[in-house]
Amino acid sequence: MRKLLKITILLILALCLGFLAIGWLKPRLTYSSTITIDKPLEVVFSNYMNIGNLKKWIPEIRSVQIESIVPGVTGSKLKMEIDRKGKVISVSQTVTEYNYNNLITVSITTGGMTKTNRMQFIPENNKTVLKADYTCEGSGIINKSLLFITSRVYESMDETYMKNFKQFVESK
Repeated sequence: MRKLLKITILLILALCLGFLAIGWLKPRLTYSSTITIDKPLEVVFSNYMNIGNLKKWIPEIRSVQIESIVPGVTGSKLKMEIDRKGKVISVSQTVTEYNYNNLITVSITTGGMTKTNRMQFIPENNKTVLKADYTCEGSGIINKSLLFITSRVYESMDETYMKNFKQFVESK
């Protein structure tokens, strides 16, 4: 009986150490997504930048509040409440890079994670290629490990939002 208990404890310890090692070895998650939208660049960019449109392509958003608007956009901040399967999450978003009709990068912060979305708008034959680069980083070793384990959830969610945005813009 004692031998079985020792083996069980060692197995649990090994699993815990393995879980923590994931966060140490893979501290951030990066992925990209590209979609072509059948609308001109100016239309796509203006719809993306219109805060009132966010709920139309990110349906989980409950509310959006402007915390600050900075001339030139970089440094502007939003606060959003997002409903994740009945749990309301408060999210802060700060514009860290902006180039009109070309690029916007935002830093999104929530409880245990910081996520950077870099959205590049590329004109192509009266259409727009939207290229997104994402970086997620947990705030501690446990959050980093959890992030790695749930990485497909984040990738799938952002892919869905890109498709929703495409449908929204093309339907106008």
